[in-house]
Amino acid sequence: MIFHDQTGEGKRDSTTLPHIHVGISKTELVRSQDGGNAMTERKVWFVTGAARGMGLDFAKAVLAAGDSLVASGRNTDRLSMALEPCSNLLTVKLDVTHPADAEAAVNAAVDRFGRIDVLINNAANFYAGYFEELTPEQMDLQLTTSLVGPMIVTRAVLPVMRRQRSGHIIAISSSAGLSGFEFGTAYAASKFGLEGFMESLRAEVAPFGIHTTIVNPGFFRTELLTEESTNYATGRSANTPSAAICWSPTGSR
Repeated sequence: MIFHDQTGEGKRDSTTLPHIHVGISKTELVRSQDGGNAMTERKVWFVTGAARGMGLDFAKAVLAAGDSLVASGRNTDRLSMALEPCSNLLTVKLDVTHPADAEAAVNAAVDRFGRIDVLINNAANFYAGYFEELTPEQMDLQLTTSLVGPMIVTRAVLPVMRRQRSGHIIAISSSAGLSGFEFGTAYAASKFGLEGFMESLRAEVAPFGIHTTIVNPGFFRTELLTEESTNYATGRSANTPSAAICWSPTGSR
């Protein structure tokens, strides 16, 4: 998994990390390793797509670290089933393509916890297939969820972080945001766009003490390539085989 901590003059510090140390910054980690004072302030995390897959893993890690969590998703019943109720958990309905949902979820988070320290834009979908076979509607759905969706949620959260003069925005991108691949024209387009958005956002929010990070997972098993997240091209070019036949979804991000 590649983390791009966007620091410096337009440069990305790329480091391969074996795991995510949830809820503890590098400074706080060094302090704890040096035997300094125990960390008393807990962070408030806002995670999209938290009901399953990688989002659920993030959510469980946040709670295990003792931090506060705003777990969001389109299906609040599924969120409630996936995460046991506790005092530092708030579940909210959020379709990332709906600005009104994002505003309501952020308001609920602030009403409950008073702040948002970390936003993880994790929710995404996958439209697989040759470009000629993908309909314009499928292209729109891919871009709306995986590119515009993170923009919508970030737009709702930024005023909160600006008032705090602190915050961290994390975008879960993909290796497809670094290199395109066959059958992945729609998905790669959304992830390349997400990379450009985050790169440009960094300079705009840094003066307010807001940090940005891009995460580029490689291939490993999540629930992205399931019927609930992956859709296949509905068109069929006479000269190309079906992508669903050519590519068996064994699991990736």
